[in-house]
Amino acid sequence: MVTAAQKLGKYERLDRIAQDGDVVLHRGVDPANGRAILLHSARLAGFVGQDERLARFRREAGAAARLIHPNIVPFYASGETDSVVFIATEPVSGTSLDQVIDQLTDWADRLTILRSALDALFAAHRNDLAHGALSPAAIWLRVDGTIAVSGFGLAALHATQATQADDLRAAELLAKRLLATHGERPAVSALLARLDTTHGGFSSVGELRDIVAGLVSDKTNAVRSPLAWRPLAALLLIGLVVFGGFVWQRKFAKVRALPTMSAPAPPAAPLAPQGPSAPPDMSAADVPTPPPPSPEQPQEPSSPEPPPPQPAPPVAGPPADEEPLVGILPETPVAAPRPSAVDLDRALRSIPCAVATVEEVDGHLVVSGAAAGDAARNAIQTLMDLRAEGWEVRLDVAAAPERLCAPLALVADALMANADQTAPMTMTSIPRPLRPGTPLHNGDPLILDITGPPHKTLLHVDYYTADGDVVHLSPNPADTDTQLEAGATRRLGERVGSGRYWSVGPPFGSELVVALASATPLFSAPRPEIEPASAYLSALKQAIDAQPALPTDARPHAVVLFITTQP
Repeated sequence: MVTAAQKLGKYERLDRIAQDGDVVLHRGVDPANGRAILLHSARLAGFVGQDERLARFRREAGAAARLIHPNIVPFYASGETDSVVFIATEPVSGTSLDQVIDQLTDWADRLTILRSALDALFAAHRNDLAHGALSPAAIWLRVDGTIAVSGFGLAALHATQATQADDLRAAELLAKRLLATHGERPAVSALLARLDTTHGGFSSVGELRDIVAGLVSDKTNAVRSPLAWRPLAALLLIGLVVFGGFVWQRKFAKVRALPTMSAPAPPAAPLAPQGPSAPPDMSAADVPTPPPPSPEQPQEPSSPEPPPPQPAPPVAGPPADEEPLVGILPETPVAAPRPSAVDLDRALRSIPCAVATVEEVDGHLVVSGAAAGDAARNAIQTLMDLRAEGWEVRLDVAAAPERLCAPLALVADALMANADQTAPMTMTSIPRPLRPGTPLHNGDPLILDITGPPHKTLLHVDYYTADGDVVHLSPNPADTDTQLEAGATRRLGERVGSGRYWSVGPPFGSELVVALASATPLFSAPRPEIEPASAYLSALKQAIDAQPALPTDARPHAVVLFITTQP
C-alpha cells in the first residue's frame, strides 16, 4: 500500500537518488500506466514570501511541458502539495557528456552533440524558456545514439534566475570545448577565434546554431588519422577486386560465346581506365601468336615485315539470349527530389488529434502546432522521419492533453476541407495572435476575430475548458445570430453593449476553441451555455453526421485554437 508520504500528486515516490541544495531527486512511477519517472522536489516553505519565484516556477514548468523536441528530455508534469513543489521528467538511459567528453575524438561525434544541444536551446528559447544550467552534465548520449538535453523547467526549483543570455554564454563555452580539438579546420579555427573574444559577439543561440550548422559542409579540410582510413580502404579494395572479377568473368564469357570473332570490336566506351599494369585483353585469345625464341638459338634482329592484309573482322553482336556488353557498371543513382513543404503540410493534416503545419525557414523545415496526446505527438515525429528525407526538421509542437483529441477527431474532415480552400476560414486572438502553448493569464480577456469561408455560413464556436466542460461562445443567450456572410469577419468577446465577454479564470490548463461553419443549423434548439463536454460531443457527432450531402466547397469548415491558461 502506498502511503501519502510516498505520493507526489498522482505519482508514487520511490527511492532517493541525489540531492542538490534544496532539490531532492527520487525515482518514481506513474501508477496509471507503470511508466518510470524522475521526481525533482523542493520544500514549499522555500517559496514562502517569494511570490515571484513561485509564479516563475509555474510559468517555466508550463513552458517546459509544452516543449516537444527530439533533443529535449520529455517533461511530464509539475505540481504542488501542502509541503512540496515537484516536477516529473523522463529518466534518461545513457551517459552524460561530462563523463566522456575527453574521450571523444571523432569530428562527426563532437559536431553532432553540439548541434543537438544548440537545436534544443533554440527550440526552448522560441517558447520563451531558458535553461539556466547548461553544461556537459546536462547533455546525454542516449543508448539509442541520440542526444538529449535535460533540466529544462528546473531553474526556478533551484532558485536560479535563468536568462537566454546566460544560455548563450554557456553554449559558447560548450562550443569551444567541443571544437577545440579540431582547430586545424579553417572554418572551425575562425569560429574559435570569435569565441575567444568577449562573449563571441553572437546575438542569440540561433545565430550560433546557424554558424555551427555551416561547419557540416566544411569537407575540404576533413582530417582523419591514417589508421582511421585503413578499414575503409580495405573495404574499398575488396569491393574493387570482387567487381573487377565480375567484369572479367562477364567479358570472358562474351568472347567465348563468339567464336567467329578474330579480334575484338572496339568498345563504344571503355569499362574502366587501362593502365600499364592492366591485364591482357582476353578477347584476343583466338589470334595465334608466335612462340617465344629458344634460348639455344638466339634470333638476329631483323627489319619487321608488314603483316599481310587481313579482312575486316565481322561485326558480331551478342547472342540473342544474352545482354549486350554495355552497362555492366551501375549507373550513378539520381537522388530523389526532396518533398515540398506543401506536400508535407498536407500529410500532417491527416494525423488525428493534431493540428500542425510545416513551413520552410532558412532552408529548414519547421513543424509547429499542437498535438493532443502522446500518440499524436509520436505520429508527427514518425511522419517527418519517414517523409522529410533530405530536410533538416525542427519540431515546435506544443503538448495538449489527450482529452482534447475527441473534439479534434469530430471536426477532422471539416479542418481538412477548410485547409484545402484558397481563402480558408481563420480564427485569431486579439490583441495579439496566440501560438500554441503561449499562455493567457488569470484575468486576461478572451477576444476572437473569426473570418468565414468564401460562402455564406452559420457560425458555431465552442470553448473546451480544462475541467471537462464546454462553453458555447456562439450562439449564446445574448447573441443568437450565427449567420456569417461570405468572407466576413465577426469579433467575439469584445465589451460592447450587452454582448457576452469572457476572461481567463480557474481552473487553468490546456484548453481548446473550435469554430465550425456549416450551411445549415447544427441543432434545432439552443444548447445550455455551459455543459459537460462528454454530453455535447455525443450530440455534436449526431448533428455533423446529419448534415446534408453538399459540394466540397459548401461542406462544414472548421478552424481551432489551442489556448494555455495560467494563474
